[in-house]
Amino acid sequence: MSQGNAVATLLSAHEKAILDFKEEYDLADLTKNDTRFEIAKDMAAFANHIGGTILVGAIENRATGRVGAFKNVNAPPYLVKAIDRAGVFCLPHPIATHEQIELDIADQNAILRRSDSVGRITLVAINVRPYLNGPVGTKVWDKSGGKGHTFEGAFRFWRRGT
Repeated sequence: MSQGNAVATLLSAHEKAILDFKEEYDLADLTKNDTRFEIAKDMAAFANHIGGTILVGAIENRATGRVGAFKNVNAPPYLVKAIDRAGVFCLPHPIATHEQIELDIADQNAILRRSDSVGRITLVAINVRPYLNGPVGTKVWDKSGGKGHTFEGAFRFWRRGT
């Protein structure tokens, strides 16, 4: 997804195997690995399937599977940094690009099919390519005991559903 095709895509988009709506990733402390692990897990799942887009700032309407609301991504540079750093949890490194998407009030109203949007918002699309040379694994991450750590040499292989 890009700025050029975001509105057209979201007018009819449903969350599915190639599209995931994420309200947000916790960016409060980028020194914590939890956020980077969650991003890595999501990227690996797409890479192990047929690729796709994680749209951060889009909230799914569970009844319809469409976008039901938007949440502004307040610090896109921090999210981009977390996306770039998430690869340390993956082997091999998934191929992903990110793009900042701006939606004005008219675009939001058209996508949401209502007229109560109040201001311009920023979303971030993480576009993940399929990895054709084998599965992408993420290090096994354990948060038990309140402090997360990885298990050396242990990997988990995520995949998006069909």
